[in-house]
Amino acid sequence: MQNEIYILNEIGNRENLEDAISPVHPGKPPVFVVCDGVGGNNFGEVASQKAVESFYQTLCSQYINIQHLPSFKKCIGHSLFKFTTVLQDFITEHPTGKNASSTLTALLIKNQSAFLAWCGDSRIYHFRKGEILFRSRDHSLVQDLVDNQLITEKEAAHHPQKNVITKSLHQKTDAADIQLHEIKKMEAGDFLLLCTDGLLEQCTEERLMQIFKNESAKQTTNYAAVINTICAGHTQDNYSMMLIRYAGQRKGRKWIYLLAILLVSLAAAILLLPGKPASKKIETPKDTGVSKITADSNTRRSNFKTGIPDQHTETKQK
Repeated sequence: MQNEIYILNEIGNRENLEDAISPVHPGKPPVFVVCDGVGGNNFGEVASQKAVESFYQTLCSQYINIQHLPSFKKCIGHSLFKFTTVLQDFITEHPTGKNASSTLTALLIKNQSAFLAWCGDSRIYHFRKGEILFRSRDHSLVQDLVDNQLITEKEAAHHPQKNVITKSLHQKTDAADIQLHEIKKMEAGDFLLLCTDGLLEQCTEERLMQIFKNESAKQTTNYAAVINTICAGHTQDNYSMMLIRYAGQRKGRKWIYLLAILLVSLAAAILLLPGKPASKKIETPKDTGVSKITADSNTRRSNFKTGIPDQHTETKQK
């Protein structure tokens, strides 16, 4: 079985699309990136596009080397270096884009583990049977207020400064600004969602939990269509997502390995069996005229699957 991938990359009620996703046509390896450009007219769409390209290409090229969180962290560092290099080149040619920046969510699946990276207020979720097992922590002003118990989660959703983020990808971003996490022991049927904040305008966490609660491995649901129906025509911001329904780790190779061991063991056991007894010649009386015969032994047969905000704060134009 293969992972099921559902994609949205919609303009909403905006005049331009500053969200970016990669890959547009998912394949192998299982790497996914969703970014949200920051700054309105400050080339946010350029920053988000360069971010998805830099992180997706680097994570794919180094996929084979990623075995644990430290190796994933190293790869994220290489991705960031590539991003800041190409962004600085762009700013050299377009000085007015010096404040261009973007949020980041990135996911890499390896065996039963999911490696996550994020920066800004775009989110990553892990759902199992309709329950949220993991949610990334926003790098935003309202999240800091919630953490300090100055406002509630409900108040944060409608706070006048909800668009102020405390971290983002820009030409001087430090690798420490990108938060990392590893989800271990994924199970078949789990959902991983990368989304920009616009998606959550209408499709709230409660709605998402309900959508994934009644999922069944035997049914086929177009989750992109379901979520788009909720958002389309009602969402002011751009809204984008990469939704992955995890198929589980393939067991075929394990059974082939066990079968090979069984066959080798069986062959070894056969070789250790006692050898065939020597043929015995039975003499018959000469006067009978009967020829000699040989008595052979019987023939034997065998039958052989959460961070502290830095000084770089930005407001996303809404």
